[in-house]
Amino acid sequence: MTNGTSKPAIDTPADGDFASYVERLAAATPPPAAQQATPATEQPQQQQQQQPSLRAILEPLLPLQGLVMPARQVVLVLIALQAVALFVFYSGSFMNLLTLAIIWWALGRLALELERLSPGGTNAAIDPNAVREGMQRLVKQLKALQKK
Repeated sequence: MTNGTSKPAIDTPADGDFASYVERLAAATPPPAAQQATPATEQPQQQQQQQPSLRAILEPLLPLQGLVMPARQVVLVLIALQAVALFVFYSGSFMNLLTLAIIWWALGRLALELERLSPGGTNAAIDPNAVREGMQRLVKQLKALQKK
């Protein structure tokens, strides 16, 4: 079945010598693009510089740490209501139930991370002044966006 075309070097041998075939494949050099890639030690440093740290993302949420667990409890009540609607009255939605479960889980993870990042390691009390100032900044930003 030779039609005059050359077979690639990775093709199986015609004589059935698979041992030399495997050795030849193992000894093959990687393509030049892979050799020119940046060293592995430089890539994590570049990724760390580009991505903000988890602490920088979660620090603005520390004043709201006391609200996470009550919000999680409210979501748990909504899960129970959705389950009753789905399984008792056959009018609920499984996707709603699944979405609420994911939100409940995410709030739990957020609570753990905030607790780990808080200075005392315990739940920080809600500072009403910090919440009020944050809401005022948000309203100012929204008004500035509305004017544009």
